[in-house]
Amino acid sequence: MTLVRWAGKVPLLSSVHDTLPDGDQLMKLVDVLGALRRQWILTLVCLILTAGLGLGAARLVAQLYTATARVVFLPPAVTVAADANPYMQLGGLYQAVEIVGVALSDQGTMEEIKTMSSKAEVLVRQDPQSSAPMLLVTVVDSDEARTLRILDVMLAKVPSRLEQLQASIDIRAASRVSSMVLTKDTEAKPTGLDQLRAIIVAIAAGLLFTTVFVAFLDGVILRRRARGVGREEPDDAAERDPSRRSRTSRSKDDRGATTVTGEPHYPRTSPRKMRIGGGGHRRMRPPERR
Repeated sequence: MTLVRWAGKVPLLSSVHDTLPDGDQLMKLVDVLGALRRQWILTLVCLILTAGLGLGAARLVAQLYTATARVVFLPPAVTVAADANPYMQLGGLYQAVEIVGVALSDQGTMEEIKTMSSKAEVLVRQDPQSSAPMLLVTVVDSDEARTLRILDVMLAKVPSRLEQLQASIDIRAASRVSSMVLTKDTEAKPTGLDQLRAIIVAIAAGLLFTTVFVAFLDGVILRRRARGVGREEPDDAAERDPSRRSRTSRSKDDRGATTVTGEPHYPRTSPRKMRIGGGGHRRMRPPERR
């Protein structure tokens, strides 16, 4: 995406307010750290994968190059005495710098740069590091040689656009503001900003996945262990308490289950009547347990 824009002379600033975490957040952080420590093998594997993800992002994102130049604006010749220094009379030229900067961000310039590179970005602004009326031109592109060519095209447009603007309002040649290239990069420097952003995003995503995945898996394992301990508690209590073991055996005997105490089992039955002699009846009871 080709972008040619005027940045102005005052950069936008933003402030970040840090807040202290409360007690609940600290407890959650401690729980997460505990999960990562318990599942350290899985955490180590995820961290290795995260490092590989960052390396892959660095290889996928193209390297960018940047080149800059500075153009100083000079006062008209009629305003400078024959023996005076024009650099001492640069006041009042800041408006000309802003006007030319805005004029260089028009649609025609964008289309021309786009024919040279669809990924180039051109930034035109007043130099924030200087108090002089100076125009700073910055070009960013993915090819080193092409970055320098685009910079040359933009520098050639500064005096022609300045001359065109003054001629459009019929300013005399002797009263026109001029420009001069003060500094220019002869080699494009690699920036690595896009690669750095890609690496940061990839590593952040990997760390977030590692934290969430390991914490979730650790919670599942702890819940399963808790359910397993809950099933074993009744049997363990019976082994530790003989009276409870005896009651458990009797309850099983009542249901017809096999006793675990070794005592003989007598199933409960309803009393039966037996005929004796001439028609009398005698109630028979089951033998008592010992």
